[in-house]
Amino acid sequence: MAQVTHRNSLTSKVLKALSLFTGIECLNMLCAVVRTKLIALWIGTAGVGIISLLNSNLELLRSILFLNLNQSAVQKIASAKGNDQSIAISATSFLGIALGVVAAIIVAACSPLLSIWVFGHNSYTWAFAILAVTMCTGAISSARTAILRSTNRLRQLARATLFASITSTAAAIPLIYFWRMQAIVPVLIIFAISQMVFLLLPSLHIPKCKFSTLQPHLKPILKLGLGITVAMSAPLLADQLIRIYIHTHSGIEAVGIFQAGYTIVNTYIGVIFTAISMEYYPRLSSVARSQLKARTVVAHEISVVLWILLPIVILFISADSLVVSILFSEQFHQSLPYISMAIAGTALRAASWCMAYMILARGDSLAYIFTEISSAAVLFVASIVCFNQWSYAGLGIAYSIQFLAYTLLTAAVCRYRYRLHLPRRIWSLILLTTATVIAAIAAKAYIAWWTPLLLLPAILPATLHHLNPRRGAPHKP
Repeated sequence: MAQVTHRNSLTSKVLKALSLFTGIECLNMLCAVVRTKLIALWIGTAGVGIISLLNSNLELLRSILFLNLNQSAVQKIASAKGNDQSIAISATSFLGIALGVVAAIIVAACSPLLSIWVFGHNSYTWAFAILAVTMCTGAISSARTAILRSTNRLRQLARATLFASITSTAAAIPLIYFWRMQAIVPVLIIFAISQMVFLLLPSLHIPKCKFSTLQPHLKPILKLGLGITVAMSAPLLADQLIRIYIHTHSGIEAVGIFQAGYTIVNTYIGVIFTAISMEYYPRLSSVARSQLKARTVVAHEISVVLWILLPIVILFISADSLVVSILFSEQFHQSLPYISMAIAGTALRAASWCMAYMILARGDSLAYIFTEISSAAVLFVASIVCFNQWSYAGLGIAYSIQFLAYTLLTAAVCRYRYRLHLPRRIWSLILLTTATVIAAIAAKAYIAWWTPLLLLPAILPATLHHLNPRRGAPHKP
């Protein structure tokens, strides 16, 4: 009885966080759609490709220079109690400013090298030099996000994210219209500054502490952050090398087409992952040392995410060409083979994502480095081989192969390092979900676009049943 009640309580928490952040993320996504659509229409595939190269490199630099503060600080703050938590919050705020200043100086100094590395010439030196300011604002934003997440101030975090997105979009529209290609850098700067400003608005009690008081708390945050940075830099570097390879062999337009498909699969489908992680990671961090509680939380999270994703993915498979036309333009329909193949790995991505957070919640830097580097190596090798063989469809196949490898790796780490064994029903659900998605893709490819929709009458009732927080509750006499 107690186990059923606990499971129902977990479901309620997940669905509340999901309803809050999915709504916000959908509005953010709408703003992103507007920006992307205007860039696609007014600047074309070349503009999308340039933004892709700039953004992916800045993201790589943020991952390295910020020491993944937004992840390591959450684990430290969420697992701390009482006065230790207050000092951890102060240490996180201090690191946000310090890391931001150092990162901005490094990027500005290395801007000529970055331009040559990414574009093969120094024409974008000025762009990287100006964009150095986004490193400072980004580090401060990461610190504030970590504090709000780990102290369960999710509504304030959601509102700040939404207002930043709306403001930056409203400012970006006239810039893109009048300046076209010259608007790319100002738009990226406006977005970074807006994000920082709105995250600074919620009032937070951050105690003023001497540096000597902060030191014991800075070390574990930096240690875990360094481990995460090494780990996360691997997939970001692999992602960047793949884009450079595509650019070298097929041109900047090909990068734009790949980016369109990648954005749809990784960002728009990934909105579910983003929404749930806001509540899941801090909650898991607080119970990660308890084998039974951690097993319950991880297994439950995988189940909820898969049941939420399945009907959404089935709808998406049927409407992918319409989605690409709405979000981008018909020019980007070449990305459809990538989307079809990549979306086959959705269930594996969900399962591996939930297990990877267990590694983070334990603060296990070495295990996280191993899984991320191994996964990145699989993605890079598979992408080069499959792209040469099957073009954009090959890149999608490589995406799914990566998450198959990542699922096996994270499961092995959780099993043999933490003695966390997932129930058989969870593995059965992962296999069932993957098989259903592959069947839907095949049905669309060989019969008609609407055939995946025939699966929904069976899927929707099952989803509603499994996501009902009252399921299994005792009946009142």
